[in-house]
Amino acid sequence: LEGVLARAAADGGRVALRYSDVGRRFYERSGFRPVDASDAFGRVPRGQRGPDGWRLVAMTREHRHAVAAAREATAARARFTITRDEALWEYLRTRSRGFFDRYVGADIRQRCQVALHGGAVAGYVVTVEGRGEWSLRELGALDGDPGTEVAILTATGCAAAERGHRRVHGWLAPEFARRLPDWRWSRSPRRRAVPMLVGLGGHPAIADLCRPGATDLTFLDQF
Repeated sequence: LEGVLARAAADGGRVALRYSDVGRRFYERSGFRPVDASDAFGRVPRGQRGPDGWRLVAMTREHRHAVAAAREATAARARFTITRDEALWEYLRTRSRGFFDRYVGADIRQRCQVALHGGAVAGYVVTVEGRGEWSLRELGALDGDPGTEVAILTATGCAAAERGHRRVHGWLAPEFARRLPDWRWSRSPRRRAVPMLVGLGGHPAIADLCRPGATDLTFLDQF
């Protein structure tokens, strides 16, 4: 690990990112600091209806440019995020699709959907459903507005609940819980896939990047 960091610094890198599944202390010895991150758990209320004018459709290749633009608009609010070019997007699509192909027949399904508002693309959402619950993997809005993201999340939750999946889990900012109080949220520090950052080559301390809201790192970024 130290050799990789030294090479990255020599190549001009300023910050390194690592997801840890073994806690924080191991990587803290190499200078990494944990990013503020938590898991959110909620439940869609029975009988809740999706917002008027919103519809979810399966994502196709025709949507790829709009999806990429929505990701950029949503991530633009953060100081630190992972920039994706077309090659990385294609890798993420292939990698995640191949991962969940292993669960055929196991009542677990990945859904990649585009959110339409008034018939026009307004954003996208990636989820995994199964066994009465759904997990949010990524969500983006073309206008970068948190209110639009909440509308997409609400539409997603109501559609999943109609299929029998009311429990929800995701890497969600606290503002979502504040805007959807009826979903009975709880939060806990993330125990797996904990994002950690370290400054390279004498780069100033990265404490500001580890504060709440400073980063936008989604579940898909792990791949």
